[in-house]
Amino acid sequence: MKVLLLNPCWDYQPNKKGPVYNRKFPPIELANIASLLLEHNIDVSIYDANLDNLSPEQVAMKAIGYDKIFITSSTLDKWICPNINIEIFIQTAKRISEIQKNTYLLGAHPTVFPAKILKLTGARAAIISEPELAAEELVLNDELSNIKGIGYFNSDGEYKQNPPNQPLDLRNLPIPAFNLLKKGGYYYEVLGDNMMVFEASRGCPYPCIFCFKSMYGNSVRKKEPIQIIKEIEKAIESNGIKTAYFMDLEFTIFKKNVAVLCDLLIEKGSPIKWCCQTRADAVDKDLLKKMKQAGCVLIHYGVETGSNRIMKLINKNITKEKIINGIKLTKELGIDTACFFMFGFPSETKEEMEETIAFAKELNPTYASFHIAIPYPSTEFYNNMREKDYDNFPSHFADEFNYDELFDIERKAFLTYYLRLSYIIDRLRHAKLSSLWKQFKIFLWYIKKQ
Repeated sequence: MKVLLLNPCWDYQPNKKGPVYNRKFPPIELANIASLLLEHNIDVSIYDANLDNLSPEQVAMKAIGYDKIFITSSTLDKWICPNINIEIFIQTAKRISEIQKNTYLLGAHPTVFPAKILKLTGARAAIISEPELAAEELVLNDELSNIKGIGYFNSDGEYKQNPPNQPLDLRNLPIPAFNLLKKGGYYYEVLGDNMMVFEASRGCPYPCIFCFKSMYGNSVRKKEPIQIIKEIEKAIESNGIKTAYFMDLEFTIFKKNVAVLCDLLIEKGSPIKWCCQTRADAVDKDLLKKMKQAGCVLIHYGVETGSNRIMKLINKNITKEKIINGIKLTKELGIDTACFFMFGFPSETKEEMEETIAFAKELNPTYASFHIAIPYPSTEFYNNMREKDYDNFPSHFADEFNYDELFDIERKAFLTYYLRLSYIIDRLRHAKLSSLWKQFKIFLWYIKKQ
């Protein structure tokens, strides 16, 4: 049996952009699935069409000759912030389903709208939530009624959704099949080339109203540090990686594990430069010092807002003082910072959005990223909307401001933050020119009308 795991090409039509930027990050969840299938001696391939400039029709031609095909609508790096314009994914899945009836879908969109997505694409089944175990079963079995964690239409045309799988124990995953991912194909413009994504934990315990956690479930699970080290060693050996992004929602939630992981990396000579994302109140001086020694060069912090009222409204459960302290400590220890901010929460005023821009300048991180807050289905944020579209992912919270008004605020934030003379001089002093050019192109992408 030949199995293809496929990530569509999202950017072959640049005019079809949406509010979510599509980076060239490795589809590590497909590498997880591939590793499970290899244990059963299945002939499996990964094709990441996002690295190529191909249309859905061209991508479909790559699927010829396979017995079962799995297509993702959101790779692991997009589980928390999936695309809201999925026309390309729908077209690709439809073309492939016309070629091979044993086509299966996974990702955020089939998880939230399985019946609708199956009708639009003609695929045989949709995986609900995290995909690894269900994908393994779909390859090994043909009777859909016996497979947990999927939705499908039976022979009578009735939609059926089977009971969910138990949350995956990450400690039982084999080493991802890194060798099936394109060597040298991935990079992060603020980190470097030859990049790989790793996952030390999955899930988040915090109750923020905007977080889309349908792919993760309610549990928080972790890998053992020695397991992660083996993965890093394998990725270096097979793919020649030099940089890494730990894609945990909150990397330092298990501080002891992070400390042990850092010790192991230091013992290995800190072989990679890496970044992670976490909360500003989930770090301390000793941990940051150890992370720096282990190769951490950048930490992403979700700040979200500069308004104390909005901070409480969105259940962030943090204070501005703690954010200031965490980012100050990170800077003092020589680690770059990237802070994320959003506009358009329920009842948020323009004055409070201005507070957010001012707070970004006060924090003065190495990188600041501003976005329109997207009310994803299944979140409390979405449930707060007076008028809901139960068939699509909305682009913004429409009760107070329209999209154009929020985009103007977002654009102003980018321009006023990055065009400060002090910031420009600092970046010219400390950043590589090749990296600056990549960053500048993304800056232009964000300020261009969408």
